[in-house]
Amino acid sequence: MPSIRHLGFNSFRNGFDAIRAQDVLIYYPYYTFEHVLELLRQASFDPSVLAIKINIYRVAKNSRIMDAMIHAAYNGKKVTVIIGL
Repeated sequence: MPSIRHLGFNSFRNGFDAIRAQDVLIYYPYYTFEHVLELLRQASFDPSVLAIKINIYRVAKNSRIMDAMIHAAYNGKKVTVIIGL
């Protein structure tokens, strides 16, 4: 069964607006992981975001999560990534 988009994100301009309006529970793999990736991408360039902290289990070779964290650091955010080994 393919992952689906969460309806809580459909009527908003971006992920921050969606979670500001209501709590959104994303259960992976039922819902697409794109929601998480998009929130991290938006946070990497949003001027109101000062820091991003994330704990991840493993990282793909060409990880979009790591790309977002690198861009966030370049954009002056305080970035903390804990990777479980």
